[in-house]
Amino acid sequence: MPKTQSPVTKKPNTDPYNKKAKREIFTNKKIESYITKKGYQLNQELLEFALLNCFPNVEERLKIVDILKKIQYDQLTQITLIKEKMPKSRQHVKFEEVNNWLDKVYKGVNTGVTMSLKYLNELEDKINEEEEALEEVEEVEE
Repeated sequence: MPKTQSPVTKKPNTDPYNKKAKREIFTNKKIESYITKKGYQLNQELLEFALLNCFPNVEERLKIVDILKKIQYDQLTQITLIKEKMPKSRQHVKFEEVNNWLDKVYKGVNTGVTMSLKYLNELEDKINEEEEALEEVEEVEE
């Protein structure tokens, strides 16, 4: 399995504020791929690139993904605890405000965290597959 490459590579000794340096422009295909993505899709891609850039070692990446998953699970627990403590009685003074909050904020946060967890699980599987592929290549070379 080929290693995913970051779309933006760091060039040594380059000054991003140097006006004379030639700026690299994406191809139309690459531009189209970015402008058609939804925010969460771009965020997932950026997370994957950041993990690759910061942690080239597969085992380190898996540890970081595991930490991120623990954080997401805890966020899910926290938002659920908040929901449980909200009033459910129609007679409560804040019932309508709570219902609006549940429909807008809670639902959005809950969905976002759930999607992040799903993506982290998929990313973990992808990293594990990459690790297995590397092990197979090493065995063949020996």
